[in-house]
Amino acid sequence: YDALFLNKKFIGDLFLILRQPQEDKLSTTINHWNSGFNKSVLVKGERLSGRTTFIEYTSKKYFGKYIVNLKPNSSATIDGRKFATTFNLKEALQYIKNNNIKSTKPIILIDDFELWRDNDNSLLSNTRALINFIETESDNAFVMVATSNTMVEHLDVRLAFSGIFSVVIDVSKTDNTAIKEALLLRHGAAHRKLISLDDEPLSAKQIEKSIDKISNQYHHNLGDVLQAWTYHTFVKNDNSILFDYKDHEFPNFFTHQEIIILKQASIFKKDRKSTRLNSSHGYISY
Repeated sequence: YDALFLNKKFIGDLFLILRQPQEDKLSTTINHWNSGFNKSVLVKGERLSGRTTFIEYTSKKYFGKYIVNLKPNSSATIDGRKFATTFNLKEALQYIKNNNIKSTKPIILIDDFELWRDNDNSLLSNTRALINFIETESDNAFVMVATSNTMVEHLDVRLAFSGIFSVVIDVSKTDNTAIKEALLLRHGAAHRKLISLDDEPLSAKQIEKSIDKISNQYHHNLGDVLQAWTYHTFVKNDNSILFDYKDHEFPNFFTHQEIIILKQASIFKKDRKSTRLNSSHGYISY
């Protein structure tokens, strides 16, 4: 039962919930771009808010096969040509510029922008390369970048990052109607009865109230709500689903140093671990 709520793309796009306000905003931007205006989009959101799902779905919907999906230290394809990427975003964008057939006008998709960094390529230099590409090439390629709200705030201090883009789309919050649809789709797929603590079936109104309560607690973050639903539901021996709402508090026991490490991991999705071995002390340096 929990897998229906926790697994991404559990059965393809059958559980996909449209975010109409955000998609309308993107659709308008793409229409303007197709009319000859230079446009680019930044998609931001909190953890689990569905940034990746949104950009993957909309890029396929509006651009079909003309998608250049850029990931660091991986591979990408443009106009049938496959090329390798490193952590140097400037090189990858230069390759796209040199091999972009203007008649196709692809979308350049960069998810988890914070991952574009290593010991030889700083996030700052890669951000500057992205800025230059948007300023010079956004009439020939539509650029859509996704990253966390925390990273946007971090880069805005140094480079006014969000101001680079024509449009900023925030997917942090999903309206209650869409959240209810997402939860009920997944619960319905389980074909199980939802019951209360007194073993009575929950009415449609009671289920909606339960969803509203969790949605408000988790600030309408779709991924957080789906995950939280599993905290409050339990499979019984008769395969019915018991709903028992409990407000779990997370104890504040982190030290200042631990918080700094957690912040680093949250922003960049990895630490600054060095593989350099200190031979005199016999340990790996961090």
